[in-house]
Amino acid sequence: MTNKQSARRRAFAVLVIASTMVPIPAAAQAAADPASSPIAANARLDTSGRWFVDSQGRIVIIRGFNMINKLPPYTLSAAGFTEEDAIIMQREGFNGVRVGVIYSAVEPSPGKYDDRYLEDIERSVRMLASHGIWSLIDFHQDAWGPTFKGQGMPEWATLIDGLPTTPNPGFPAVYMTLPAVSRAFDNFWHNKPGPGGVGLQDRYAAAWAHVASRFAKVPGVMGYEIMNEPFPGSPWPECMSKVGCPGFDKLFDEFNARIAKAIQRRDPNTIVFYEPNVLFDGAIPTYVARPIKGSRVGFSFHPYARVSRALGLADQYAALTRTALLASEWGATTETPLMKSIAKEMDDGMMSWLYWAWANKPGYEVTGGAELGDVAEGGPNHGVVYDLTGPRAEPNLREDRLNALARPYPRAVTGTPNQFSFDPATRVFTLTYFPRAVPAAPRTIAAGAQTEIFLPKRHYKNGYKTTVTGATVVSPDNARVLRLTNQSDAKTVTVRVEPAGR
Repeated sequence: MTNKQSARRRAFAVLVIASTMVPIPAAAQAAADPASSPIAANARLDTSGRWFVDSQGRIVIIRGFNMINKLPPYTLSAAGFTEEDAIIMQREGFNGVRVGVIYSAVEPSPGKYDDRYLEDIERSVRMLASHGIWSLIDFHQDAWGPTFKGQGMPEWATLIDGLPTTPNPGFPAVYMTLPAVSRAFDNFWHNKPGPGGVGLQDRYAAAWAHVASRFAKVPGVMGYEIMNEPFPGSPWPECMSKVGCPGFDKLFDEFNARIAKAIQRRDPNTIVFYEPNVLFDGAIPTYVARPIKGSRVGFSFHPYARVSRALGLADQYAALTRTALLASEWGATTETPLMKSIAKEMDDGMMSWLYWAWANKPGYEVTGGAELGDVAEGGPNHGVVYDLTGPRAEPNLREDRLNALARPYPRAVTGTPNQFSFDPATRVFTLTYFPRAVPAAPRTIAAGAQTEIFLPKRHYKNGYKTTVTGATVVSPDNARVLRLTNQSDAKTVTVRVEPAGR
C-alpha cells in the first residue's frame, strides 16, 4: 500500500494487518475487428480447474472493471454509465464488467420485487454484451445497508435486537466498532426469522432465484456473485487472526450452498461465484469449502493488502478445490505506478481481474485515521472516469490510468497458458502456452479454434512485429487482435510481440 492508495482500502488493510477475451463466435472471420464481435445470445462461460473456458474449449482471460451505483435508484444508467463507456472499454480490449445489483432495490419490501429496477440493469447488461463485454451480476453490499449509512441489505432485513446504530464512524471502521452491525450479520448468517416469520437467508435466496430467472437467457452474463465482501459479524476478531476462522467459514459454507442451489434451480448454465469472508482481502486464510455443486463454480476474491500473498492463497485454494479464480476487485488507488505493479503481479499469476473502479461515487462516508492519508484520495478519485455525467476526455477520463490498465493479454487461448507478461517500458509482450487441455481437467478444444491476443493501440501506435513458434498467425498485419492457429505437431507455442521498427 502507498500513501495515496484509497483511505477505504488502506483503513481496512491496516485493521487486518495490525491484528495479525472476449470469446468470438466460431463463425466470425479471422480479420474481424473487436468492435464487430458481440457476445452470441446463447453464449455462456464454463470452467475447467482454475480457468474459465468458452464454447470452443478455449481458456478465457477476463480483464475489466467494477461498475456499481451506490446511490438510489442504484442503476448503472442513473449513474451516467452509457454505451460510450462500453465503446471505450472495448476499444482498449477490456471484456468484463462487474455489474452491481443492490438487494434493497431488488426487494424493497418483503416478497415484493422491483422488476423495473431489474429491467434497467438488464438493459445495461445487454448493451455491454453487444460490445463483447461479459457481465458479472453482483449482489453488492458495503457496511450492511442503509441502516448504517451503507448500501445493500434492506432495512426490513436488518435485525439488530434493539442495539443502537450510533455512533457511526463511517466505512469501513463501522464493521469493527458498532456492535449493531455485527448483530445484523449474525442474525443473517443464522437465518433468523424476519418479516412474516421467513428466514432472512430464505428471503435472500428467493430474491436471487428471481434475479437468476430474469438473466438466465440474457446474453453476456458470465456469472452471479452471491454477496460482495461478506463480513463475519461477531466472530470477526477470531477471523482476523493469522489462521483465520474455520468455525465461521463452516457456517458460511451453508449459506453459500443454500443461495447457489436457489440460483442453479433457475439457471443451471451460468457460473455461480462465491467470496471468502471479507478478511481474505487482507490475505487472511480462508476455510470455505467448495460449497457449490457442478462445474460452473467461481471463487471471487479481492487482493487489496499483501497482494502477492493473497494471490498465492487464491492459487492454493484453486489447487485444492478445482475452482475458477477471479480477482473481482483490486486497486482502489490513484497511484498509477501501483496500478502497473499490481497489474504485473496479476499477469505473473495469469489471473482474470476486474479493477476497482470504472467510476466510483460512494453513497457513504469513507473514513480513516490520519496515518491512512487524505480521504480525498478515495471516492470519485478511484475511477478511470471521475464523473459519469461529464465528457469522456481528459481530465475527466484518466488516460494515465487507462495506459496503466490497458495491457496486452491473451483473451482466449487454444490450450493451457504457461506464462504471459508485458513490459510497459519496452512494450514487449510474451506468451507461452501448451496447445492442449489441462490433463487433470480434460476439455475438448474445437477444430479451427483460434488463440486471440489483444494488443492495445496505445502501446503499438506504429504497429508491431511478432515472433511465433508452434502456431501460425492468421490475422492481418497490426490487427488489434492477433489471432493464431496451432500447428498440428506443436508441443508448445511461444509468442513475442514488440513495437515495429525495433
